[in-house]
Amino acid sequence: MYLVVNKDNRIVASAGYEINAEDCAKRQEKVIYIDDSFYVSKMVGAIYIEHEPYFIEAPSPYHKIVNGDYVLDEEGTANYWKAVRTFRNKLIAQTDWTQLSDVTISQEEAEKWLLVRQELRNITNETSDPESAFTVLESYAKQIMGNI
Repeated sequence: MYLVVNKDNRIVASAGYEINAEDCAKRQEKVIYIDDSFYVSKMVGAIYIEHEPYFIEAPSPYHKIVNGDYVLDEEGTANYWKAVRTFRNKLIAQTDWTQLSDVTISQEEAEKWLLVRQELRNITNETSDPESAFTVLESYAKQIMGNI
């Protein structure tokens, strides 16, 4: 992903394709590349890339600026869903231990984990909005980190 940053270190745009750095330089902006493993959930506050703070105002890293407004176009939506699925898969992987035969947890607890894992799998089919899906996944992440 490419981020466009203005002279105040504010992220003003993002794209999944290479951005023309010369055009940005004319507007006193710079282009930063971040790899696919980097993810910021709500894009609020500041992120640090190589110890440099960048202040974020976009609703997500997948929104683009069009006529001064943040929009989630088809490419941004597809990339957002990809991030949602990646996040979901990581959460499921973090609960794999609950389904191993040599784990000593109660039957009730094992069933609770089984239900959570199924709900995680269903999330991408039960909502058409990646932002809503991500918000739900964040709540599951808190439960998983707290071991439900």
